[in-house]
Amino acid sequence: MKERSIYYYRNGYNCSQCVLKAVESKYGKPISKMTLTMLNGVNVGFGIGGVCSVLIAGVMAFGMFFDSDTVKRLRLRLFDEFTSLYPNINCSALIKIRGAEGKCEKLIGDIAGIIERLIESEIRN
Repeated sequence: MKERSIYYYRNGYNCSQCVLKAVESKYGKPISKMTLTMLNGVNVGFGIGGVCSVLIAGVMAFGMFFDSDTVKRLRLRLFDEFTSLYPNINCSALIKIRGAEGKCEKLIGDIAGIIERLIESEIRN
């Protein structure tokens, strides 16, 4: 999913959209156009530099596969792993990682990889 999410990002999808498109591509879980359009509202940390929308997409992806209790557990693991790699969950605080151009490719790829690993791990159990 790492490479696929970066591919979608480079082709015009926003951070959260490219993660869900990668889930769709890897697992055959259809993502509606409406869902993708709705994700415009969470892009760039809800437009105010808040919570990184890649994390939001990750939690949404978990909901495509698992029950509520499992989603709650996986989202905590996702946030823990995210904060072990990056100093903050807020988009505006991640500016140094994104660089001057605002490119989120590395972050998207890293987090998509974590999301995939968590999904795969849970599916195996």
